[in-house]
Amino acid sequence: MSEAAIRMVRTDWQSVALTLLLPLLVAACFARFALQPPLDDSPDWAIGMLALLPLEFVRVVVLWILRDAYDTCHTPAQAVRFFLISLVVLAVTGMVIAVSNFGIRDTFTALANPDVWYVFVPPALLISFDGVIALYFFRGDPHCQAARLDAQGDDAQDWLCLAIYALPLLLALCFVIYLRSSRDEWLPTWLPAGADPIRAVCLLFVAIYFAGKGVLFAHVYSAGFQSSGARVLSARWVQWLLVRNRGQRAENATKEAQKVVRRLRVLTSLCADSECSLQD
Repeated sequence: MSEAAIRMVRTDWQSVALTLLLPLLVAACFARFALQPPLDDSPDWAIGMLALLPLEFVRVVVLWILRDAYDTCHTPAQAVRFFLISLVVLAVTGMVIAVSNFGIRDTFTALANPDVWYVFVPPALLISFDGVIALYFFRGDPHCQAARLDAQGDDAQDWLCLAIYALPLLLALCFVIYLRSSRDEWLPTWLPAGADPIRAVCLLFVAIYFAGKGVLFAHVYSAGFQSSGARVLSARWVQWLLVRNRGQRAENATKEAQKVVRRLRVLTSLCADSECSLQD
């Protein structure tokens, strides 16, 4: 990109604010739940945390599906049809994986449990509805949107992996809090009276996860991304944390460099809109 073109690039603050709105709202809700005393001793909050892992993985896959829909489909109706068919394929794939790991009987026993439907169905419907609305009413450049979703999907995957890698540290902290609280020793001073410290720490961890995810998603509307095509978590030190094998890191870095070139080509419109695609 020329220096003149770089100077013309501006951060889309409206899109940044809209992108940050929902993740920060979710993070604030988790933080509020963390700092208020629990209504009962139910372990539902812990079950909900465990359910977040597969749901967040599905969300990453959905971002890649949306990317392909924007990048390859020519009409809103075609994009919605591609998206819904892909979701069905994803659901069938998930069912096959569940059966292969847990067996037919245990899988269908779980599906017959209303609590499972209560945990998984509302988020799945929300993800589906959000994708359909976004695809059908989108009126911008679909290839630029695909480039943003490509970066968001890859960053979301790496952010989820970082969160999973941090779980042992979270469990260790919870264990220390449990040992000290059982002896009526130190507890965090910022907790209100009656609050469960282990529950609070875990829910604050989730709040930080969603806040960080919102920042990563909003980055694709910044001037820095539009002038470079580089996502946040492609930094070398982050990839070193995620992938300890040097050869694999080098291969991933090569693939990411190729993606950066494709994203930048789309974002700077160096090729005709009708031909410009991340699939090239």
